[in-house]
Amino acid sequence: MADRRVQERIEALQFHDSGLDFGRERFSSHGRFVHNLHVVLENEGGWHDTRAEVLIRSRQMIIDSAKKHS
Repeated sequence: MADRRVQERIEALQFHDSGLDFGRERFSSHGRFVHNLHVVLENEGGWHDTRAEVLIRSRQMIIDSAKKHS
């Protein structure tokens, strides 16, 4: 980011769940899988909102969705 304050805000909101084992295989009726997740959000029209409260809500939405869907 061009503005160091915005970059620091974004970096502070990154998270890692140490309880996850990304190397663990998962099985389904379709096969055996190893999942790794990297989420990138892009807003329609290239809208850029770097307000802390917006970023925090987006982060929480990702965490809540991941928990809901295991």
